[in-house]
Amino acid sequence: MPENKLDYGDAVVLIFYILGVLSIIGGIALSSVWAELTQFVDASGFTINTLGINGVLAMLMLVAIGIVYILVGWLVQERYKIGKMLTFVFGVLFLFAFPVGTVLGIFMLYTILGSPVKDEFTKTL
Repeated sequence: MPENKLDYGDAVVLIFYILGVLSIIGGIALSSVWAELTQFVDASGFTINTLGINGVLAMLMLVAIGIVYILVGWLVQERYKIGKMLTFVFGVLFLFAFPVGTVLGIFMLYTILGSPVKDEFTKTL
């Protein structure tokens, strides 16, 4: 297969990169409006008092998730075996995020289990 030909694996890489960038941007944006959102949605303070989640923690969690998505995208792009394993884990988790996540999860699982791309994951760290 020519090196410049796009395949399903490249689509999965693009999905992870987009999710990573959106998570990081969402985390930064959420940190700036967290106080207003919690007062509007949760006037009693249940989220902060019971769960202990504040704006900084929510931002850090979303930024960390974004970094993980970008890292997994890079591992899939380079066709590392661990990238295939992590794509399987995220694909299964995405199945529960109906409806868009389910479609993404099915696509990811098909890519690493049923398409010709599954044999390209040969590198190890």
